[in-house]
Amino acid sequence: MIRPLLISSIATVLAWPSAAQTAGDRIVPLLAIEPSSFPIGQASEVQLSLSNANRGSLARLRPGDRFTFFVDLTNAEIDTIRLAGAGGSLPPAGWSGAQGEDRFSLVLTYQGEPRRFLPGDQISVRFRLTVARGPAPGKVTVALPDTARYQHGPGSMALIAATTGLVGPRGDNGRPGAPGDPGAAGLQGPGGDAGPRGDIGPRGPEGARGFAGNAGSAGPPGGPGPRGSQGFAGAAGAKGATGPTGATGPAGPTGFTGAQGAQGTQGPQGLTGLQGPPGIQGDPGNSGRCRTRLPGGLSLRPARWHRLRHPHHRGQTGPRPVPVDLHSGLRRQPRPHMVRGGFRQPVLRK
Repeated sequence: MIRPLLISSIATVLAWPSAAQTAGDRIVPLLAIEPSSFPIGQASEVQLSLSNANRGSLARLRPGDRFTFFVDLTNAEIDTIRLAGAGGSLPPAGWSGAQGEDRFSLVLTYQGEPRRFLPGDQISVRFRLTVARGPAPGKVTVALPDTARYQHGPGSMALIAATTGLVGPRGDNGRPGAPGDPGAAGLQGPGGDAGPRGDIGPRGPEGARGFAGNAGSAGPPGGPGPRGSQGFAGAAGAKGATGPTGATGPAGPTGFTGAQGAQGTQGPQGLTGLQGPPGIQGDPGNSGRCRTRLPGGLSLRPARWHRLRHPHHRGQTGPRPVPVDLHSGLRRQPRPHMVRGGFRQPVLRK
């Protein structure tokens, strides 16, 4: 079982130069796994390394590049994935390792700055592999981020196996083979990214003075200068003409009310008003003489009637006799009777 795996590994190594010649400036992954044989029913600590087999590569690693490794071995599972380290010019801080979508894959991700993956650079990851049953042969393959900057080669696959016997110690490396014939020159690759700006060099010697150039165009006017000191007072000028009259100003506030003046003289008496209409005629009075004996020795003789004017008419009115109460002998106010042309009142006497 070990002999066919050894022959396949040797064939893979011999095929590296031809794969690198056809890759141009792309990165050709090279996988290395240690150990490559695993006892059945035991957990083995495995280290998987990734490097670049193309010495003419100019492509760069970019943030987000993902390398997915698949362990194709019957009844095998992997776990406990961790970063083992980096070699060459690769910083280990830009890499991270994690379990894949299943129990027989793992993902290696680059998150650093864009940089070249030079030959001799290497990134390694460690994990634990357990084989439940066997024996069986297997392999480890890798899925690349893209095909514009990467190309598969014979080294993109590593052979492994599950064995029933004990795994012996690793043997010594063999002697290097004779160098192969140089391959044909490849096509020129695209220009690389601009490198960082170099330091400023030392100042060169001063050159000879050149000829005077033509006069340039006039520049823009300058800004105002600082204010000068105040000069002496000039002579008084001639008096100017009188200006036009200004507009009338607004009315001022109302002043205080003055003191009340003296009372004027009384005016002349007005004219007499018009005479009013005649009053209503009263009831007719008694006629003839009569004498009536009353209690208390009083007697009522024929009254002497006086013609009275209506109170609304102007002029004097006749005397108003005061009648006497026949029973008590006291005087009381008589009640006049209305007759035609005025009022008539009787006169009471004792």
